[in-house]
Amino acid sequence: MSISILYAFYSGFRTPSLWSINYYQVSFADGFYRRALTGTFLLPLGCERFDYFVIQKIQFLVLFLTLGLFVYIGVKNREFLALSVYFASAAGGYFFHEVGYIEQLLWLLTAAILFALNNNRIYIASVGLCLSVLVHEMAIFMVLPLVLAFILIHKKELFLTRIKVFVPAVVVFLVMHQWFQVVPPDTIMHYFETASRCDYPVIRQDYFNIYEYQFLGERSRQYYSAMQFVLGILPVCISAFLLTFPVRKELNFTALQKYSILFCCLSPLFLGFFGWDSDRWIFLAFTQTLIIGMIISSKLRETQSENLLGRRYIFVPLILMALLLHLDYFDYFTSRILTLEKLSSFKDYMFYQITTLPQL
Repeated sequence: MSISILYAFYSGFRTPSLWSINYYQVSFADGFYRRALTGTFLLPLGCERFDYFVIQKIQFLVLFLTLGLFVYIGVKNREFLALSVYFASAAGGYFFHEVGYIEQLLWLLTAAILFALNNNRIYIASVGLCLSVLVHEMAIFMVLPLVLAFILIHKKELFLTRIKVFVPAVVVFLVMHQWFQVVPPDTIMHYFETASRCDYPVIRQDYFNIYEYQFLGERSRQYYSAMQFVLGILPVCISAFLLTFPVRKELNFTALQKYSILFCCLSPLFLGFFGWDSDRWIFLAFTQTLIIGMIISSKLRETQSENLLGRRYIFVPLILMALLLHLDYFDYFTSRILTLEKLSSFKDYMFYQITTLPQL
């Protein structure tokens, strides 16, 4: 597993983009409501919250905390092979290439929610779900389905009492959808002026175009290409279906519960109807399938402790995805090929990336 993680780090490493730092800077105090919670927590930094290199360090911290979380879960559930395959695949390099993007923070928040839920802290879990929606609305397709899958697999006998945990988060999303999607141009200009007065002008101002559109507005269309359907969506769908096969057979679930878990695996793919980062959504569906697979595997081991069912059911679909999956990187980056020349220059490349303001 260590070797595959090092390979993934080598093949996908980059510094956070000038686009992604905006996730950590916009705040409620600036007049924003969508995607503003993270920046609100960083308001005590004052003008330093607009400094790229300050945000860069925070985003790298989130990246390595997320990596530590994945490794911890893999070790705890004895899924070394599954994680080794994941990081050796195209998704492994993409995991490190995504540094700075908000889903890594959402994964950490999801872990905290599941921990609270597992300890019957229903109200804490409910607050966590509300916070996730305020961090980014994509939590509806990421965090909520993961929590739902956990409840279906580990707490199915308490499903009706646990389902109420989602109600406040759904209400928050609907309120934001109804009244707080679009931000007035004057508010955005005032934000640019505030950043400029701090001597850290906003470089990727095109990020703020998202605040001019509604979720179901003119940007809402199908963004996947035919090639992405073949090399991304199809293997993820097949693998998710194979992964959920043991749920009904071995855990005595109904067909409805089985297909609900399948939906939870594939839910990030629906983001391809709202935003153009289509490879990113395929990566999230792959990762979501892995996470749910480990939840299923842990439950199977509880019921059949000496049986290898859990490991087999997660490993075979994962191998299939790893062999077929293809992901294109952001900003004209490509996966780094492993050659002696590139390996010897990697240290200098890392230093240049970390100490230099990105061009994009």
